[in-house]
Amino acid sequence: MGEKHGSDVARRRLLIIDSVLTDMLRIADAGEEHLISAMIADSQAYVAVRLAALGPTGSTGPRR
Repeated sequence: MGEKHGSDVARRRLLIIDSVLTDMLRIADAGEEHLISAMIADSQAYVAVRLAALGPTGSTGPRR
């Protein structure tokens, strides 16, 4: 069971990283680069919010 839990944790972390980077790319594409600086400056809180958004299944919902 420990190995499965470890892989679930790793999967959730990768989903968070993917989600954060995707959000940053969307912001850059919209010409709002200054918001990326704010996200980086407050990255701990931002990632915590993204982790909470993943929910218990690790799913962020449908990909766009």
